[in-house]
Amino acid sequence: MTHLIFCSTSIDCGGAESLLLNLVKELDNKYKIIIIYIIGKGTYKTELKSTGAEVFKLNPISLFRTIKLLYKNPDTILQGWMYHGNLLATFLYLLTLGRGKLLWTVHHSAENYVHESLKHFLILKFTALLSRLPKAIVFVSEFIKKEHISYGYKNNHMQVIYNGIDTSLFKRNEEAAKKLIYSLNIPSEAVIMGTVGRNHPVKDYRTFFRSSSLLIKKHPNLHILVAGRDVNLSQFSNELRDLTSEQLNRIHLLGERKDIPEILSLIDIFVLTSISESFSISLIEALAAGCCCVTTNVIFYYNLFPEALTVFPPYNYQSLVKCVEKYIYMSQEQRNKIGKEASLLVEQYFPLSKTINNYRELWDSVQLSN
Repeated sequence: MTHLIFCSTSIDCGGAESLLLNLVKELDNKYKIIIIYIIGKGTYKTELKSTGAEVFKLNPISLFRTIKLLYKNPDTILQGWMYHGNLLATFLYLLTLGRGKLLWTVHHSAENYVHESLKHFLILKFTALLSRLPKAIVFVSEFIKKEHISYGYKNNHMQVIYNGIDTSLFKRNEEAAKKLIYSLNIPSEAVIMGTVGRNHPVKDYRTFFRSSSLLIKKHPNLHILVAGRDVNLSQFSNELRDLTSEQLNRIHLLGERKDIPEILSLIDIFVLTSISESFSISLIEALAAGCCCVTTNVIFYYNLFPEALTVFPPYNYQSLVKCVEKYIYMSQEQRNKIGKEASLLVEQYFPLSKTINNYRELWDSVQLSN
């Protein structure tokens, strides 16, 4: 049995983390899986452990156990996951004098990451210096790969593996939608615009709420839904200051949730205002769930969804309003038709099975290499 150690920055809710969870769920008994994470609450810990995987937060004990395992099984696969996870995997590799088959997976936009802080700039440049060490580096898109090459990444085995999702989980569930509508006290005839994601500068919630304010004043049947941690209305008081109490009551903040498929079944128009994205699993999930989607034009795959995906320039809230209204003015039947077509395209381009097979092929190839 092959030992497969994932070194991940975190296992909380997020695109890279949910992909890790889905991968681990689908991997067969060929792999003995161990997951070490560095920061966070460990939101997915219980689910990961239910698959049979061992899950540890980084501490002296888990570090010692991993080093001992690498000495005992030098063919163990050390799979880095996100920047800090890649660094941890590399540290273990060097600490054990090159034991283990070191691999990295990069989920972030380099351009965005380096501009967040000096610390992030230094981390990126440091990983660039180390980038020759892994046997392979996986990027989630060709664009992200080119970005990292421009920042100094050098490796003879760089490849792209798209993120995939279990499309069976994101089938539109009208029964679940009705229950949620009732629990949130939303009228059944309402049009629901929503988004999923934590509050972070790159997600640009200011543009989201700025456009929401204009839309909610203009369209009395519109409700806004947000599922994501650290999002509260007090942070966006400037963007929402002109709204009445009735209008504010049509904005529903759900916090961090695990029932994302059910929430997406409720949403008619999904909005992504990110100023940068490496891939955006949340957008793919929304398309799979049959949502009409509006996103910034930083998404590389928007041409694959000519009807269901409408793009606008980052920060341009007025353009966002027009894009959303394109779908508001459609009938429910028109939106449903577009959503069903999008769902079929996701099954074609981004199934989880394809992602898993690509990783399996990669792991098999490094096991055979010297």
